[in-house]
Amino acid sequence: MYRLSKNELKRTTASTTHPIWQFLKYFIKFRGHMMQLGIDDFTRALCGYDKHIRQHASFVVDTIARLCPRALSSQTSLPQNFFERNARALYEQATTEGELEALCECWFYAYETHAKQHPKLLPPKRFFPVKRQLPLISEHMPKLERQELLVDMLQNQLPKAHKLASEIRWMMLVLSLARHLDIRQTQRLEVLIATPIESYIILSDAKRAVVLLEKGNAVYLDAIGLLYLRKLQSEASHARYVKRIASVFNMWATHCFQSTQNALLTNITLADTLDALSFITRVPANESIGPLPIPLNASKLIFTLSGNHNFDFIEATGKPQSRRRRSFEKLQTQIKEKSSQNYTSIAFQSSVMRHDKDAMQRIRNALTEFSSNQTNANRNTVHFKVLRQQLLQQINDFNHDKNNISAVAQLIATYCIDLFLYGSVWKQNLAVNTILTYLSTLTTFASSAWGDEALLQSAQYDVEAQIELTELVADVISATDAPDKQSTVLNFLQYVSQTSAIVLFDEDELEYQGTGLINVRPHYIAPHDFDTACHRFLNDVNSAERRQCIHFVRLCYALGFRDKEAAQLEIDDIDFSTNSAYITKHFKRKTKTAIRRVPLCFFHPQHINTLEDYIADRESHGLTTVFDAPVIASTLPSFIRTLREVLDDDTLVLHSLRHSAANNLLFQLSIACSARLSSLQERYSFLQHPIFSAAQIQDITSALDACGRSTGEFFPVLDTLANLLGHVSPTVTAASYLHLSDVLMFELGSGRQATFSAESLSQLMSSNNYRYSLKKLYQSSVGELDEIAREALLFKAATHGLKVKTRIAHKKHGVLPVPNLNRIAFSDYIRALYDYKYRPHREGGNSLLRPHFDKVSHDLNIDFTTSIQAHDFAVWQRLYERLSHLDWTRINRHALEVLHDALIAGKITDKRTANRYLRALSLLGLRRQKINIISPKQNDTQVHDWVELITSSGHTITLVEKGSSQTFIQLRPRHLRWRPWDHLNDLLPIVFQYINLCEEGGVHHEHRA
Repeated sequence: MYRLSKNELKRTTASTTHPIWQFLKYFIKFRGHMMQLGIDDFTRALCGYDKHIRQHASFVVDTIARLCPRALSSQTSLPQNFFERNARALYEQATTEGELEALCECWFYAYETHAKQHPKLLPPKRFFPVKRQLPLISEHMPKLERQELLVDMLQNQLPKAHKLASEIRWMMLVLSLARHLDIRQTQRLEVLIATPIESYIILSDAKRAVVLLEKGNAVYLDAIGLLYLRKLQSEASHARYVKRIASVFNMWATHCFQSTQNALLTNITLADTLDALSFITRVPANESIGPLPIPLNASKLIFTLSGNHNFDFIEATGKPQSRRRRSFEKLQTQIKEKSSQNYTSIAFQSSVMRHDKDAMQRIRNALTEFSSNQTNANRNTVHFKVLRQQLLQQINDFNHDKNNISAVAQLIATYCIDLFLYGSVWKQNLAVNTILTYLSTLTTFASSAWGDEALLQSAQYDVEAQIELTELVADVISATDAPDKQSTVLNFLQYVSQTSAIVLFDEDELEYQGTGLINVRPHYIAPHDFDTACHRFLNDVNSAERRQCIHFVRLCYALGFRDKEAAQLEIDDIDFSTNSAYITKHFKRKTKTAIRRVPLCFFHPQHINTLEDYIADRESHGLTTVFDAPVIASTLPSFIRTLREVLDDDTLVLHSLRHSAANNLLFQLSIACSARLSSLQERYSFLQHPIFSAAQIQDITSALDACGRSTGEFFPVLDTLANLLGHVSPTVTAASYLHLSDVLMFELGSGRQATFSAESLSQLMSSNNYRYSLKKLYQSSVGELDEIAREALLFKAATHGLKVKTRIAHKKHGVLPVPNLNRIAFSDYIRALYDYKYRPHREGGNSLLRPHFDKVSHDLNIDFTTSIQAHDFAVWQRLYERLSHLDWTRINRHALEVLHDALIAGKITDKRTANRYLRALSLLGLRRQKINIISPKQNDTQVHDWVELITSSGHTITLVEKGSSQTFIQLRPRHLRWRPWDHLNDLLPIVFQYINLCEEGGVHHEHRA
């Protein structure tokens, strides 16, 4: 073999004309012409993937050849970022998940091939979760020309509606209504126009009407929409037309387009027409949110909008059936409940030659075969019956462990089969391609989140492992950038929580990680009702502990903090100089949302001032945390009870405050960004609160501008809201929290800003004198009345003579009185006494108590308070609140004095004293106790009298025979573990002085609530 010497090698590298150099040059060029990437190469690259991905190899070759042909052959040089730069353009050509995954894998395969020749090439991103958004003008969308033709047709027909045939006029009104209300679903439109107008709910002050549909959905009407519906239902054949709406539409289309040769209107369907009519006028945000939000039920919705409740007209609506009860009842003969011990494994195994992968592939094959045999997806065929039998047989095989698949794989397979056979909450018959997409999304998610068998096994019994597993699930959801995929995963997690006994995540921890709720509670608490609950809570007992609880719940309500986030706040986390709160306590969180900044501008200004005073007071005493865990734990249940009483809703929980915050923030941000929403505050009751006032909105706008986030029509409201709440994406926010978004979407609709001619108005009115007088009045109002006055005129016309069961006016919200401060809380009295004796120079103490303590403190022992343990704090707090709340009549005070005297003797020997002793137990909250009666003999008459007295008070007795000369009651109840009993000798004298102070009057708090 010929080798070059060192000198020859130097000459070769120095001269490009050397024969060896020329040979190498042509050899490399020849090899470049030899290397070609084709369908065989990409087929090999996809061999490890499922069929619905492998089948797109030819699509990949054609796409790359069309957009990046240089990638299919060797090149002497390539830009360093060639594959990175062209990745997105390629990925955007995909229209299905299968095409996208095939493109991603093959593009990376091409990069690896070229990187052998060009090692400095930058790799492309392996996966862009692109959901292709079609451009405004494309062949897949209604043409602008079609919309223009349809709108012109309707506008020309309305002024001469009285000359049209009955069917044509009726259909014209239906389509005009659909365009005005942005209704694109035929079924929703049919339900709306079929609902009797007598059942509409008229919100008089809002100038709106509400039509309640099935499944908690509602349609909102303004004056124009109400006029259209009244005119529709006044048609003699309205009920008949509703039943045959498709044929009536065909008659209308034939009448309108018979002389038109435009191909855009040939064979147009009702669905196409509805889509075209709202093509430009639809709200873009509504496209993003879609059907994700869960609305409030009927009674809560009307209560929120009007401030009034107790509606007899709304039928009791039960809770929606869970996925298990709704569809698993149909599968219960095939499915059996199994624990983790009943499975071969829990973790999902996606590698080749695994049972899980084979099980998923069998489902794909069955669905694909049905799709190819039954092109129209008709389910009343032999093909569907065969498919149904195949799918149910697979479930049966899973239950009998014939396939040895993992628990996760069985859940995914059962979920997808359930969806295909019995539908989802939103749709009954899901398409095959939809199920295949769900299957692909969930298997990809399961491979990343639930692939560790050891972790899954530990999570079945270990809390730490459950938290670690939940963090992993949250991270995988966070890494899934596509909103539709996140929604698919969240729905599956809800399904798992309702159907499986296997622990795959912790629901509470998953919400804390920012991934939304599994079991969504559609709750909303209006600001006035929240303020009422706070006022009632403090007015009951105005103690420092309760005031601290109020600060806690206000943070949760105004800023949407989770309970853990608020409880772990430190004083440094709230910065009043930057007017921001910082959430920094995310344990073991691996994502980018480790620190979250929430501006305080969403807080009521008065509440910010009281919070600042409260934190300054704690900081002055060397405290580092904003809240004391024992205080919150002992007072929060009482606040929740008060909140439930105010709203008459036993389902409310602390997390309901976060739901309310999400909706309040949505409206605050939206009003700040859209000038046309400025009138909403006067329209709906829940918005008639200072946090939605013009001054507050201006503060929000200024705060966002200071952060470099200027408000406007293009401000990302949903993304900002998701960041404020600590969610991984707006999908989570919309799906779990935005229960009032449909109200906002309605008000944002351009139909509310459209002008309406007097001639069109007259066509929608009944033929009587009022019609002509209204037309004349409306014509004269144009240019003279402002928009609000003109709307009031239209709404008056729309409701003139309307017979409905319900008209609701807004409840007027008065100013809440200041909480009762005339009587100091006993806990504050105890604290002030301790400060007087041991911290006399402490700032912020109640100076009005100092003369009182000068007289009485030398006889009072407060040392027992230093021995109170944290786990006993709730017991003491309940006692303090009871003492603060009692009515100190002479008989109540005398009962405690008798108890104090009896503590020295340890027994009670007469019935009169026993009566007062039992009253004292009741005053202290000691009910249903076991009381010992010591007696030399059971037949003693005194014993029978005492037994009757004690049992009538709700206690039980134990007779103890001893060689005693007299019968007596043992003072301490039997087996009593109530901690304060051991300190009653010191506590009761303090109570007596507290009673004296209350009787003197004039003592109040120096703290602001």
